[in-house]
Amino acid sequence: MKISEKWLRTWIDPPINTNELAEQLTNAGLEVDSVTQQRFPSENGVVAEVIACSTHPTSANLFVCEVNDGSTTQQVVCGAPNTRIGLKTALVPVGGKLADGTRVVSQNIGGVESKGML
Repeated sequence: MKISEKWLRTWIDPPINTNELAEQLTNAGLEVDSVTQQRFPSENGVVAEVIACSTHPTSANLFVCEVNDGSTTQQVVCGAPNTRIGLKTALVPVGGKLADGTRVVSQNIGGVESKGML
């Protein structure tokens, strides 16, 4: 099972670092197999909420989403099958850079403008 240290620390928050916490959990009988740091998948990424979602007009496997990052709303074409209204997810806007160095650009996908990547 994977759990978030941030979530765990909302319940208990001893004044120790991550490795000491993992050791104490293991000593208490809750074996910690590994500790993995997660990082945001982009240099300029933000968390955004899907506020509207519809099937792409020319592809049943794509969705046209309106996403809001708290300050702006953008249209993004997405292929994730779990895309739905209310989903909070990572958004890399136009100009952002993915972890592999790829820059996100505005693209026309099947006649629909996409201003980022979910």
